[in-house]
Formats: sequence, structure tokens, C-alpha cells
Amino acid sequence: MSLSNNTHIENPCKKWIEYSGKTGTFSYYDKETKTKIPIEKLRFVVLDELATITGFNENLKSGIYSNEVHNLSKQELNVKSFKPGISIKGLYSEIKDHVTSKGIGGRFCKNVYVLLAETSGMSLACIKMEGAALNGWIDKKCKTYENIIVVDSFEDKKKGANDYKMPVFTAVGKLEGVALENAKLQDVALQEYFKYHENMKSAETKSDFLDAHSDETPQENNYTEGVDYEAIAKEETSEDNSVDAILTEDDGKGDLPF
Repeated sequence: MSLSNNTHIENPCKKWIEYSGKTGTFSYYDKETKTKIPIEKLRFVVLDELATITGFNENLKSGIYSNEVHNLSKQELNVKSFKPGISIKGLYSEIKDHVTSKGIGGRFCKNVYVLLAETSGMSLACIKMEGAALNGWIDKKCKTYENIIVVDSFEDKKKGANDYKMPVFTAVGKLEGVALENAKLQDVALQEYFKYHENMKSAETKSDFLDAHSDETPQENNYTEGVDYEAIAKEETSEDNSVDAILTEDDGKGDLPF
């Protein structure tokens, strides 16, 4: 920001989609009605995906969040709590044990930015892949940037005493023609925002997920409205193997598409 360059670029993503492994439901939070809106059938194309940390700390009774990165092996995560008390920074491999369920109660998450097919047309959204959704995303039966992807089935899973449903991501067509060109145009706007946000970094990490859920600032809010963090924190779904697979993918390919 300067006198001659004072253009503020807003996040073009307006919907943040979460998944409940218990009910097998994708939904997003509507700020106007203050309710969760279920998505009957998830159909989308991927523009980009980034890694982040989310979760809930029982001692502080506060949600946990971090910045987003494209490459876990090269870019540092800045993990914080909405209440003052937690501030951890470093590469994922260095801080993993401090921020995950073994430490402060954080969870690894992939933020997958997509063009979502809706009755009103295509809209830019972010699907938060964690827990059961993350496992399903790692096991997906499609190519991330080449296919039109849909979720129309779920696999029943069990870990310990907990039963949950894992979404199955499959391809229903090839991303090409007009759909591909439109996706590229939408991605240009998304990447411009990412670059702007990177250049505008400050000492405080901004949580767009929080902004999407509440009109209040992180300092005024102890949690993200509409999210049952305690249930998420206690949901026992394995993520370690999935995260290891992502780290291996990052090392092999360098930066994710950007």
C-alpha cells in the first residue's frame, strides 16, 4: 500500500466448505442467515490447493489457525490461537509435534480452491480438507487439475469406537474447452489475491476463514461462529499417513501449481 498504489484486493473466494465425517455432509456457513447450508452434491474443478493448520485448544477454549502455504518443505507456517496464548512459527516438519493433536490440538488441513458448480452457475469456493475429507482427497480417483470432480458416494470407516464416512472423489469428465478457459481466468484473479496477500504480510496472520464466518475480528472472537471445534478436536480420524504423502509430493514436485 502506498499513495500511488492504494488498491485493496479482496479475496475472490466467498464460500468456505467444511465436511462432517459423522454425517457425511459438506456445508458452508451463511453469514446473513447465520446457518450452515448443506451441499446436496459436490461438483467442482480445482484451481489451486494450499496447506494450513486449524483446530481447537482445550486449555484456552480457543480455535487455532495459520497462514496458508503452497510448499510445506520450503514455506513456514505461522500458527496462532484466536485468544492470545499460542504463537508457533516454522516449517511443518519442525513444528508438527507442537501443533498437532499431540501438542496444542491443531490439525493439518488442505485448503482446496475450486470453481463450484451450482444451479446459479460456477462460484469460487474453498473446500477445507481435513480428517476424513483429507483422507478421501489423498485417495481420490481423479487428476487434480485435469478433471471435473464430483462426490456422489461415501465409504464407511471405523477408528477405535468411532464410525465415520469418508467422501469418494471421482472424475466425471475432462477439464477442457470453455470450462478450462473459464477456470484459468478465475485462477488469475485468485493468484493475484495470493500475491497481494503475500506482499501485505504483517506480524499478525490473517484468517480469511474467520472473516468468512464472522464480522468480528480474531481479537474480539474466541472461536469461528458455526464451527463445532470441540467435536472436530475429538473426532478420531487418521491424518498422519496423508500428511506424509503430501510432504513426499511436495519434495518430488517442488512448488504446487501457482
